[in-house]
Amino acid sequence: MSEQARRAGVVVVGGGLAGAMAAAHLARAGVPGIVFEQSLQPQPAVCGEFLSFEGAALVREIGADLPQEAHAIDTVAVHGPRHTLISRLPEGNLGVSRMRLDEALRLRAGQLGAVIHRGVTVHRLTPLDDSGTLVQTSGGDWQADAVIVATGKRDLRGVTARARTHEVVGVQLHVSVAPQVRVRMHSRVSLWVGEGAYGGVALVDDTTLNVSCVITPQAARTHGLCAADLMPALMQSHPAAARVLAEIVWPAVKMMAVAPVPYGYVRPVPPGAGLWCAGDQLAVIPSLTGDGMTMALASGRKAAMAIVEGWSAGPAVSRSRNVDARGLRGDRLRPAAERYHTDMVQACGRQVRVAVRLQQLFARPRVLDPMLRLGAWLPPVVPLLVRATRVPRALRAPAAPAACRVA
Repeated sequence: MSEQARRAGVVVVGGGLAGAMAAAHLARAGVPGIVFEQSLQPQPAVCGEFLSFEGAALVREIGADLPQEAHAIDTVAVHGPRHTLISRLPEGNLGVSRMRLDEALRLRAGQLGAVIHRGVTVHRLTPLDDSGTLVQTSGGDWQADAVIVATGKRDLRGVTARARTHEVVGVQLHVSVAPQVRVRMHSRVSLWVGEGAYGGVALVDDTTLNVSCVITPQAARTHGLCAADLMPALMQSHPAAARVLAEIVWPAVKMMAVAPVPYGYVRPVPPGAGLWCAGDQLAVIPSLTGDGMTMALASGRKAAMAIVEGWSAGPAVSRSRNVDARGLRGDRLRPAAERYHTDMVQACGRQVRVAVRLQQLFARPRVLDPMLRLGAWLPPVVPLLVRATRVPRALRAPAAPAACRVA
């Protein structure tokens, strides 16, 4: 270990949804935490940007402000090549920009006492023989008692890479839309499905539409990632996309992309002693078929709460036995990390499996289209699927008292 390594209680790698949520809960409980976020400024993310009411409750629980620009969503429309199924959603869902939401969470974590280092990249994590983990960053080395890995879809050296399960490309773009499109998209998330591809759109403020698609690598190579080329090609190939995306003027800009995407991956055990994975490093629920944003928030909260429990028990015991508090914390946190991963797999595994089945169905419109027609006569189908892909009750924020509950 470098003699220059500084000491830290808990290091959080990544300041996105999971990392910022974890840092906020650690700080609120008085556990010293440091967040390393590689971006200097708020950055967009390849994400459907649908925040369920359960996720909104998790944000409010830590006292963070939801972006005022967020757009309420109470309806989902699923478009096949010929048929469309429209269903109501529970109240309280939002279309919200990740740039704004992530920054709001980081701001709240800082207000609660978390130390956030912007523009710092973590290069590698190395377990130490004595206790803790060596965190090597572009700004120097740190020795931490526990590390929460919340790097999203970016893998990190020293953390077991996630298995690739689907060779697909996720693309995303924010585009300003005309008034007639805004009226059509008001309060709605619209999903379209096509052979080998699917996508979704929702307003994230009064004028901006989030356009997200899952496509094949071949489509990305053939049409490129320029929105003015790729999106018209998708609309020409897929009738459902043509209906959903009608009247949108595509700018000649490169869409954000991420590949490969390990959809359906769930990390069953910690990748090393003292390491806790959250967000997409823990589980990758397929885009637009599950509540990935809320799952990330819930995992960050759960990891922090488990660390707080082990952390608070350490010093009191060490005084009675004259044992080094850091070593004792490490002894308590290692099994706590294993329990956390086991609990999260049990809590979210079914949701991920259901979302994977939906993703597979979305890529087979010839099968889905007749089901959409049938679904028009079976209104409970969509609500059941929605509930099956949301975080379980055990991971949600506790209900606010009636006098304090936000309307």
